[in-house]
Amino acid sequence: MDSGRIAMNGYCFGGGITWQAATELAGLKATAAFYGPAPDLNKVPAIKAAVFGVYAERDQRITRAMPGLRDALAAAGVRHQLTVYPGVDHAFHNDTGERYNQTQATAAWHDTLAWFGQHV
Repeated sequence: MDSGRIAMNGYCFGGGITWQAATELAGLKATAAFYGPAPDLNKVPAIKAAVFGVYAERDQRITRAMPGLRDALAAAGVRHQLTVYPGVDHAFHNDTGERYNQTQATAAWHDTLAWFGQHV
């Protein structure tokens, strides 16, 4: 095991925890936060990991904060990709709920694996 290859992902509340961890855990190589609320933008410069955000077009409560987060990440020089998946709502990756969308969930998972493959 390569102890330097640590990644984290989380969904909903766990996505928010993933963002928080990225601001505090210097050992993380990469993260993927699925529709998690943005971290405190003042903490963004502390992020060392390559961060990937998965968001839903119809989830305006969470997604509308993405332009500010994108700007903060860019200003801090953090490697990032924030992707808004079209036509879906919060929890679109949860295959036990009525908002599940197999097409977009599969696309988001493939994008996540590609992100981890590139950065971990």
